[in-house]
Amino acid sequence: MDALRKSLKNRYNEYADKALSKNGDIRGKELDLAVATLAFLDKNSRDDVSAILSQSPTVTANRPDYDSPDFPAFREKATAYIRGITNTVQQQVEKNQEIQR
Repeated sequence: MDALRKSLKNRYNEYADKALSKNGDIRGKELDLAVATLAFLDKNSRDDVSAILSQSPTVTANRPDYDSPDFPAFREKATAYIRGITNTVQQQVEKNQEIQR
């Protein structure tokens, strides 16, 4: 699990670095939106984009230990956040691709 998490974190950081090179002022949700956009444009699947976003500092900042009684509530909130970002960006990317056709 640690190797997978590290790999996803590295992928998140690569996309974040690209996004920040274009606009160094973005943080939090705006950065996550940019990361998701770049990941979708790289032809990553929806599941891959969600997995990458799971390592966002916005998501991991308050992650309790897995054994904590607070973990289920955290997971639910994190899943909703990631789903919202993924849905928004996927719709935007698909719309832009339709316009370009």
